[in-house]
Amino acid sequence: MTLNTAWFVLLAFMLAGYAVLDGFDLGVGAIHLLLGRDRAERTRLIDTIGPVWNGNEVWLLGAGGALVAAFPNLYAASFSGFYLALMLVLWLLLLRGLGIEFRHQIHHELWENAWDVVFAIASLLLALLFGVALGNVLRGVPFEANGEFRGSFAVLLNPFSILGGALAVATLAMHGACWVALKTDGALQDRARRFASRLWWVSLALLVSMIGASFAVRPGFTHNFTTYIWPAVIPLLAVAAARSVVEIARRAAGESQAMDQSLPSG
Repeated sequence: MTLNTAWFVLLAFMLAGYAVLDGFDLGVGAIHLLLGRDRAERTRLIDTIGPVWNGNEVWLLGAGGALVAAFPNLYAASFSGFYLALMLVLWLLLLRGLGIEFRHQIHHELWENAWDVVFAIASLLLALLFGVALGNVLRGVPFEANGEFRGSFAVLLNPFSILGGALAVATLAMHGACWVALKTDGALQDRARRFASRLWWVSLALLVSMIGASFAVRPGFTHNFTTYIWPAVIPLLAVAAARSVVEIARRAAGESQAMDQSLPSG
């Protein structure tokens, strides 16, 4: 394994770690106003991610540091060509943190509701932007021979990348609903399970659409899967993870019904 390959694997691992560990944070935020019916429930939602949300973002910082150290040309081209997109990501990360921290400073309905809206919108837009970025990576971004970005921010908002953004929102929202179902109980937990089940089907439909669109946008995107054996592990893991969501939700629903039936009536 060459040094560049090792750095690439490390960078991919950090980005995957961020997607998994901070993904449920973003998902909880994206469905924050829909899942939490009142201020008390929304406070419980915030409390489920309170101890971990800030630390999970370290994975993104680590990935940025690895990009600077190993691929400085890519870093320079990205920050010059995608300056507006990166500034939007930074501001949304800032607003999301402010929404979490500031809502606890003043216990007033208007104050808490306002920061709940900020937190939810920032989380939703972050998930969308990350999905749009991934869609553009898969589709390909126009660069000059000298590494300069050719185009504008509008070029990044193409139908394929927007489809990727919708897939990211649905998948991370499902991830957040599963996290809430794991960390809460009662009516909020049951609602989170229903959200996760519905979002699973939405994510599946968007994923199938994304794969179908990939054949039109990048006809040769399956080349590595047919040339090498090991990349096939990645989609197999994705299928196993998607299947586990259904199985865990089914078992959890059965356990909840069993507990309800065991409670004394009256």
